[in-house]
Amino acid sequence: MTEYSYVYKQKSLNEKYAIYQYSRPGLMAFSSDITGTRLLPINKEFSEKNGIEINGRIKQWISEDTLEIYRFNNPKDFEQPKDTLKKVYYEKAYDLTLKVVENDRINAGRLQEKYFDSLKINQNKITFFGLKHKFGPKPINEIETYNLGDFKILSIKDSIQKIEHHFLEKGMDLKYHNSDGTITENLPRIEIKTVWFYPTKKLKTNDYNEKNGIFNEIKTNANNGYK
Repeated sequence: MTEYSYVYKQKSLNEKYAIYQYSRPGLMAFSSDITGTRLLPINKEFSEKNGIEINGRIKQWISEDTLEIYRFNNPKDFEQPKDTLKKVYYEKAYDLTLKVVENDRINAGRLQEKYFDSLKINQNKITFFGLKHKFGPKPINEIETYNLGDFKILSIKDSIQKIEHHFLEKGMDLKYHNSDGTITENLPRIEIKTVWFYPTKKLKTNDYNEKNGIFNEIKTNANNGYK
């Protein structure tokens, strides 16, 4: 039986469903990890065979029954995106509405790290207080509020190690280094930005693992083997 590298669970805002994100090693020694996101009724046990696959990257909860997701195209030969225009459409998953925002392929990414003193999760929002950059000058905004949906709590033992968040940024400012040594400028940039929020003091995971709309790592039968 193949063990999972991780399984994260999030309860929907209306508490009717659970969203699971998982990863397990590929079937071959040098193959990529197999990852996925599945939506199940709240009382259904996690299995890759159960529920509905969410094809895309979760962005945010818009309301108790509407979840916004990103979906990206995969052009052949790793060609660069031609523009930053997006297409928006809607799908159903049980009685949830998925707002799908379709973009061209991702061609950039970066990481930002911040410290925070405290946080508050209320309804469909998460707020960080006392924010400071881990590196560089103090940011202008010491308080930041986001919609729930993508946030993931990573813990060590009973304490929060960090909270992970991803969001999309786009622009027409990408520089591409060509194989002949030349540089092409002002190209479309479709970038996933990752932010790690580190607490400045101990925060117990148990105080947040029952909150709706945020991912927590879980220990289930699925962690022990592939179903």
